[in-house]
Amino acid sequence: MAPRSEVALKAYAVNSADPQRMAAVYRSLAEQAAATLTAFEEELDWMRAEGYDDTTHPKFGNYAVLRFGVESQRVMREWTSWLASRL
Repeated sequence: MAPRSEVALKAYAVNSADPQRMAAVYRSLAEQAAATLTAFEEELDWMRAEGYDDTTHPKFGNYAVLRFGVESQRVMREWTSWLASRL
């Protein structure tokens, strides 16, 4: 079974709520994602400087997972910003 996303569930039912209130919710989520993205990117820069991006480095897996986190937060920021702008 696929994991459920509260953020996606709210979007599914977005027409059942006050559009201005939901826009505020999604703007807040976009801001949170942007802040997390910044922190993740800073850590990624540090990891690159330490050589974690080398596939032979013992912590390459940490680097790979953080890259996934960066992309996830980037998508979350863009999607929540888009949804807020549509409401």
